[in-house]
Amino acid sequence: MNQLRMTQLRERWQGVSLPNDYLLEKWLSGDETSGFFEARLADGHRAVVKLVPELAAGGGVQLAVWERTRSLRHPNLRELWDCGCAELAGETVLYAVFEPADDTLAEALGRSPLSEAEAREVLAAAVNALGCLQAQGLALPALEPDHVLAVGEQIKLSTDALREAAAGTPFAGQVRAFWDKISPCTPARSAEILAQVLGADPHAGPMGNPAPAEIPPIED
Repeated sequence: MNQLRMTQLRERWQGVSLPNDYLLEKWLSGDETSGFFEARLADGHRAVVKLVPELAAGGGVQLAVWERTRSLRHPNLRELWDCGCAELAGETVLYAVFEPADDTLAEALGRSPLSEAEAREVLAAAVNALGCLQAQGLALPALEPDHVLAVGEQIKLSTDALREAAAGTPFAGQVRAFWDKISPCTPARSAEILAQVLGADPHAGPMGNPAPAEIPPIED
């Protein structure tokens, strides 16, 4: 049944033009709950559109989160340009229009490991983005390599699946788990870098609200 839903979403909506002239040209990925399409805008620019069946999305709740996401402007957060509802043959979907990305960290790691400098840059970008979300009462459900995007020269976190969270909710544990997956360094060096970026002693316990990160200098 889940596979059937995904197939129906793809076959029914590919080639459809959404309100404001977002033409869904190419299916990118999806599952039983949502689908991503490459879209062409009326001015010829490209975008990525996420479709979610209204019944699976919580309707107004999802749109409210997307409207909040739309107002975010941070160099390390993927921009959401527009959102709304569309109907076709009795089916209603919610849609969100995002800036296109050039690559994901998961794809990059599949080609080769990161250098220490590259990994530190990714870590600092993630911490800065999570700090912005934390201040706005928003959070990622998880922080994984496929949630980290390259958009031009910027490293950005995906924003298509944000959820509401209490302002100030700690995220250091989430960052630690992510860093363990991408760090090319020894455990001792990894702990040192993580502490520098989060702004705490490497042997400290769980941390709450790290300050915005700067990329620490590479030590000889």
